Amino acid sequence: MDTRSDLIKGSHRRPGRPSHREATIALPMPPSVNRAWVNVPGKGRVMSREYRDWRDIAGWTIKAASLEGVPSPVCVTIRAAVPDRICGLDNILKPLLDALTVFGVIEDDSKAVRIVTEWSAEVENGTVLVGVRQFSAPDVRKRMSGAARRRWEVVRAASRDREMET
Repeated sequence: MDTRSDLIKGSHRRPGRPSHREATIALPMPPSVNRAWVNVPGKGRVMSREYRDWRDIAGWTIKAASLEGVPSPVCVTIRAAVPDRICGLDNILKPLLDALTVFGVIEDDSKAVRIVTEWSAEVENGTVLVGVRQFSAPDVRKRMSGAARRRWEVVRAASRDREMET
């Protein structure tokens, strides 16, 4: 287990097995995906200034936290502050996943096998808490014995409960 920060933790696994990797970080609320790209005559679709500025800030925040990459496949948990105006929760997913990919926290957003998102009154205004956890590949479950699969389901349920509490 990496003890240099609270941002990366190992999970409870049998002795001798490498620990799952986790990373948690608070990022500023990204712009809606609807405002992330603009049409520019002669150039086509380009990144908007608002999105580019947000991605720079998010990148520096990730670099300052010294987050190490989380191996694929991953589970991503997003808890966003309740916004002042109505917007869809799904509109913040793509910018967040792209930032995690660009700055090396995850290999690729296509490697996310589970994404949990929610509005939370407990999160500071203008902030998004993003958690990334290494996840057992779905095909691994097919090769497990019945007893191992039941133990895995218990651990998975406890992990979900822990994610919901935070």
